[in-house]
Amino acid sequence: MELHLLDDYVINFANNLDPNKGDEGTQWPEYTYDNPQIYKFPVTGDPEVVPDTYRLEPMQLIQNLSLVYPL
Repeated sequence: MELHLLDDYVINFANNLDPNKGDEGTQWPEYTYDNPQIYKFPVTGDPEVVPDTYRLEPMQLIQNLSLVYPL
């Protein structure tokens, strides 16, 4: 399996509006409301796809504050 660096994904996205390069490497999933996933690039080890839940509570707080105090 070929290891992709962040640069590869950025270049592919800029050229094709798709960060993936065919079936090579780990596929960067489409981010959707129903299935929020992110591609995590750890300092050491291989990149991985993980659920985007680490900022769920702060985002809900901001959303609730914007409903109470609209701009």
